[in-house]
Amino acid sequence: MISFEPKFISIGANKVTNGADWNIYGQVAFAAGNFVALFKPFDEKNYGITATLPGHKDVVNGVKFLKFGPHQGKVLISYSQDKTIRIWKLNSQNKWVTTCILKGHKGNIESVAIIADKVNPNNLLITSSATDSTIKVWNYVLNDSEKVEEIKESIQTIDTSYKKFFSLTLDMSYLPNSNKIIMAAGGTNLVIDIYILNSNNFDKILSLQGHTDWVRCVEFAKMVNDPNTLILASSSQDKYIRIWKISETLDIKSSNTDDLLKKNNFSSKDILESFSLNNLNTDGIQLSTKAHIFEVNEDDSNKKNFTLLLDAVLMGHDNWVYSVKWKRISSDSFEPVYEMVLLSASADNTMILWIPDSELNGVWNSTIRVGELGSESNGFIGGLFSPEKDAILAHSFTGAFYLWEKSQNNIWEPKVTITGHFGPVEQVRWDPSSNYIISVSKDQTARLFMQHVKTQNWYEVARPQIHGYDMRCLTFLNNHKYICGADEKVLRVIQAPLSFVKTFNKFKGIDYMEIDDNQEDRPISASLPSLGLSNKAVSQPDTNTQLLEGIDSPPIENYLCNYTLWPEIQKLYGHVYEIMYVTTTHDFRIAASVNKAAKPEHATIRLWNTKTWKEYPKPLTGHTLTITSLAFSSDDVYLVSVGRDRSWSLYKKTENEEEPYKLVGHNSKAHARIIWDCSWTPDNKYFATASRDKTLKIWKIGEEEPVNKWIVSTLKLKESITAVQFLDINASYYVLALGLESGKINIMKCEKNDLKLNGSTWTEFAIINENDMHVASVKSIEWRKTQDNKLSFVTCSTDGSIRIFEGMLE
Repeated sequence: MISFEPKFISIGANKVTNGADWNIYGQVAFAAGNFVALFKPFDEKNYGITATLPGHKDVVNGVKFLKFGPHQGKVLISYSQDKTIRIWKLNSQNKWVTTCILKGHKGNIESVAIIADKVNPNNLLITSSATDSTIKVWNYVLNDSEKVEEIKESIQTIDTSYKKFFSLTLDMSYLPNSNKIIMAAGGTNLVIDIYILNSNNFDKILSLQGHTDWVRCVEFAKMVNDPNTLILASSSQDKYIRIWKISETLDIKSSNTDDLLKKNNFSSKDILESFSLNNLNTDGIQLSTKAHIFEVNEDDSNKKNFTLLLDAVLMGHDNWVYSVKWKRISSDSFEPVYEMVLLSASADNTMILWIPDSELNGVWNSTIRVGELGSESNGFIGGLFSPEKDAILAHSFTGAFYLWEKSQNNIWEPKVTITGHFGPVEQVRWDPSSNYIISVSKDQTARLFMQHVKTQNWYEVARPQIHGYDMRCLTFLNNHKYICGADEKVLRVIQAPLSFVKTFNKFKGIDYMEIDDNQEDRPISASLPSLGLSNKAVSQPDTNTQLLEGIDSPPIENYLCNYTLWPEIQKLYGHVYEIMYVTTTHDFRIAASVNKAAKPEHATIRLWNTKTWKEYPKPLTGHTLTITSLAFSSDDVYLVSVGRDRSWSLYKKTENEEEPYKLVGHNSKAHARIIWDCSWTPDNKYFATASRDKTLKIWKIGEEEPVNKWIVSTLKLKESITAVQFLDINASYYVLALGLESGKINIMKCEKNDLKLNGSTWTEFAIINENDMHVASVKSIEWRKTQDNKLSFVTCSTDGSIRIFEGMLE
C-alpha cells in the first residue's frame, strides 16, 4: 500500500497578539487556524512548515514554550477559543504529542504563563486568563505516559469580574535570590496586577498604574549582568513601553524614598532627568517614581522585602505596541538569562530594538528600527528573538512572517521565510504543466507556489492578486493565464507578466520556455491602484532590475505584495449574482461558469469563447438552485454539473457554434443532500458525484436509458464528502481521492471490471497519517500529472492550509 507524506504545507499565522514563540532549539511554534504549526527559520534542509499539530476545535489564540528547567524548549502550551489549554511534549521519536488538556474556562482563553518548580522540575505551574474574567492556576506533573490526561479543576480561580476586567497577558518568574514565584497580569483595566504565590495560591500584592490604555504584553527577565534584579517590561495600546525593576530591599528602616532607592541602586533624580533630556511631553503619561515595597515569606523563619519601581518609559512607536521580548542568551541555568536588549512590535508596521543608555540611568535608546513602509501587513502583532543568530522575527495582522538577520556589516537584512493564507482557502489548481499551483482564499489573495530546482523546497513566488472581494474559484487557460471568480458578479482573466515568466524559467533552471504569447508583448509587471480592484499592466521599464530580469531566489513578503501582481487583461460580464465556480475545456477554448442562485432562471451555466471573450448566446439550464461544481470529460465531449438542488445534469458537445453543449441527462434525485463535487474517470466512461449525504456515487453514461439506471456503484462513508477527483493513471483499476468535511483524505481504488450496482469493491489504495491531514472541510483536491512512479496531489481547506502530498507506486 502506498504511503503519502506531506512535502509542502502552507498556512499563515492567526490574527492574535503574541501568537508565536521561538524555543532554544531554533523551532518556532505559532497559532495557525485550529493548528499549532512548527517550522525552523534557519533550517535549509527542512525548510518550511514541518508539522501542524491538530487537537484544538477552534481558533488557537497563542502558544508558549517552557523556558525553565531541564525540559525547557521541549514542553509547549497552546490555548484556544475552544476554551481549552493543551500541553504538548516532545517524545522520544522527536514528535510533539498532547499529554494533558486543561478544561475549566467559560470564555476564550487570552493568555497563559508556564513555569517549572525549582525542586522538582517535572512539576509545572500554569496560569491562564480568559474572557470569562478569571485567572486560573493549574498544576501538572510531566510523565512518560502516552495517555492524554484531562484536568477539569484548577487549584485556584482569581475572579476579576468585579472590576469588569479580563487579563490579556500573563507572565511568571522567580523573584531575585528567591524560590518565590511572581506573576504579572495586564489587561483591559489599564493596570498591571502583581501576584505572589503562597502555598499554591496567588495573592495580589499591588497594582502598577501608568498605562492609559489596554496592556497587551508583559515579560519578566533576569539579566546576566545583574542577577539580583528582576526586570518587567510592559507594552500597551497607549503606544508606550514601561520598564519596571524589582530587587531585594536590604534596608527598610529609612522612610525617605530617595534614600531607599539609592541603597537599592535606583535614582528617581536620574529618571526624571532622563525624561527631561528626551523632551517627553507628560500630558496623558503618568510618571511615578513611587517605590512599591512588599514582603514575602520564604519560609516560616525567613522573610524578604522587595522594591518595585518604574525605571523608564519608552516612546518611539506611533501606534499600539502589541509585543515586548527580551533577548535571551545561551545558558544551562535553570532560569533563562537575558541581555539588556528589548524588542518591541507595533501596529505601526515597525519593530524597535532598545538598549539602555550607558551613561544615563533610566534612558533607553532605540538602536534599530525595522519594518515595512506602505506594506499590506496592517501592523506587527508579535516579535521574537532568534536563539541561534542575530535575527528577529515578526508576525503581522495579515498572517505574514517577516525575518531580519544582522549581517557582518551590522546591517539588518530581510530574509525569506514561510508564507501562507490567513483565511479559508477555497480552491487550489495545478497549472496545465504541473509546475506550480495557484490558490485563492477568503483572505482576498491569489498565491502562486513553486518548487526551486536547486533546493527542491517550495516557496511562494508570486501573489497574482490582492483583491477587494473574498476569492472563490479559478481555472487555468494556459501555463501563464487563468480565469478567477470572487464574491462579485465579474469574472476576471489574469495573465502573467514578463517578470514572472523569467522568474519561472530561473526557478526551473531553464533559459527559455515556449509559451503561447510573444514574450515581448507581455507587460513587465502590474500594479493595483488605490481603492481599485483591477490590476493594471506596467509596460514601462522600471529601475528595479529584478522586474526586468526576474529573480532566481525566493522573494520576501514585501516583494510579493508590491512586485508580483499579474495584470488583468479581460473582464467577463453577465452573471447576476456572485461567482461560485469556473472551469475550462481541456483544449482551453471554452470556459464555463456559474453563480449563486435561488431560482431556476439564475441557476444556469454560462459558456465563454476564450478567443473572443464573448459569451455564447444560450446559457445551459437544468438546475433549480446554486450549481456547486462543473467538470468536463478529458475529451471535452461531456460536461457534468452538480448543485445544491441535489441533482446532476449532463451536457454533450454539439456542432452548433451558437450552442456548443446541450442537455442530454438530468437526475433530480441523485442524492439526498447537496452535491459538493464531481469528477470524470480518465477513460470518460463514468463520472462520480460526492454529497453531504455521506455517499459517493458512480454513474455510467447511458443516453438511451432512464437516468436512474445510470448508477453503477455507491460508496458509503461515515461523513460528508466535499471534494473528489480521479487519478489519471494507466492501470487496471480506477483511483480516486476523496476530501471529507472533517478534513480527512481517503484514497480509494476499484478494479475497472468490478464496477457494478452496489456491488463494487472499493478498497483503500493509500494511507495518510491523520496528523498530516486537514481539520476542516476539504474544499479542493487535484492530482499532479504523474512523474515516473511518483504520485502527487494538492489539497486546500477551510482550515486555511494548502498541502502537497507525495507517494511512490510500488
